[in-house]
Amino acid sequence: MRKLSEFSLKTRFKDRFINTFLQIPILWKYLINYDQDLKKISNPFYRVIKKILLKFLWFWPRLHDAIEWKEGKIGGNRDPNHFITISKSEHLLVDQVIERAVSNKDIILDLGCNSGRFLNDLHSKGYKNLHGVDISQASFDNMKNIFPELCKDVEVSCATFQQFLENSPDNSIDILFSRGATVELVHPSFPLISHICRITRRTVVFMINETGHSYPRFWEWEFNKYNFFLTKVERPIDTGGKGVSLMVFQGDKIQ
Repeated sequence: MRKLSEFSLKTRFKDRFINTFLQIPILWKYLINYDQDLKKISNPFYRVIKKILLKFLWFWPRLHDAIEWKEGKIGGNRDPNHFITISKSEHLLVDQVIERAVSNKDIILDLGCNSGRFLNDLHSKGYKNLHGVDISQASFDNMKNIFPELCKDVEVSCATFQQFLENSPDNSIDILFSRGATVELVHPSFPLISHICRITRRTVVFMINETGHSYPRFWEWEFNKYNFFLTKVERPIDTGGKGVSLMVFQGDKIQ
């Protein structure tokens, strides 16, 4: 049997089809209570039972993929210190953000910023209107220790991506970027791409595993649906970045 490339449209086709086309986004509004659900999934027994049930209810809204990151701590699981340096290939992400910026006053958001390694790099290059969101409070505590100058200018939110995006105004961000695994862990019952495109004026830059992690989907199709179009792609980003793609989507809102 011929082995498929991880970038082939046939790779995990069934999962991608289900995650892209067989969801019921309206359920999210009525079935998710952030405070209650995040509290419940902190219970290991509840987490196991729900994971088993949700395997058969693929469309049912859920937040349990975020709990490991919420509970992350220094010296433990999801240690923020594991996310403070930038590899050679990851510099491509920052380069694309800078290339797409109109000025250093652009409003830039890191979705899943952790301790702020990418924001700090942008800050050192003169960008000050920086924003980050992450569910890990330990990451923000770590940011204060390792990137004190960044903390003077950055605005951060400790929340799930879903909470943050739902509460963000339309066209409030010039450039949104994310280094996975981040968006790949958001259950597709939440209209993730719809909200990302709603709040972003110009550019979305992803460095993610398109067919890996929990919820692979047809990313380009979803962005096209909201008039954001793929203008640059590198697959893979390097020989060591197995499965990792750099994708730049440009919106048509530019005046």
